[in-house]
Amino acid sequence: MGSSSGLLAERRLGLAIGGLFALPIGLLSGFTGVGGGEYRAPVLLALLGRVRWTIAANLFIGLSVGLFNVIFRQAWTLPVEYLGLALLFVPSSLPGAYIGARITKRLSTSVLKGLLAGILIATGLRLILFEVRTGGSLSFDLPSIVLALVLGFALGIVSGLLGVAGGEYRIPALIFLFGV
Repeated sequence: MGSSSGLLAERRLGLAIGGLFALPIGLLSGFTGVGGGEYRAPVLLALLGRVRWTIAANLFIGLSVGLFNVIFRQAWTLPVEYLGLALLFVPSSLPGAYIGARITKRLSTSVLKGLLAGILIATGLRLILFEVRTGGSLSFDLPSIVLALVLGFALGIVSGLLGVAGGEYRIPALIFLFGV
């Protein structure tokens, strides 16, 4: 923290605010099994003051939280078909995230802030208005595989573009569309 740039993150108050929000966001992430990027983004933006820094920091924190969720929930003990479905999201999410990150470099800060605000509003509305119910049985037919790959790609773009992992969208998709 060499020379002060006026960022809230560089002041004691900023550290206190970050710590104050980190615990409930972490608990919520642990309870729901998501990275919590949508919850962290406004706090990080207030602390760091720059959208691109917020995106990078949010992805790094989300990766750490996601890794802990996998370890502590012992994800490797899931039924093989669930692991297979989860792994279908990965190969298409990675190029999607790359494309999203490339798009981010071309967008102005005001557009990025607008997109981030939009995803936060959409997340809040989805959480308030739509109840998530368990689905039916899991199928690995060709349409299901294609759907998983397409969803993975689309959610990867959102992830790379806005610095969120997209768990708040992956989980309902897994439930509604795949019956997990």
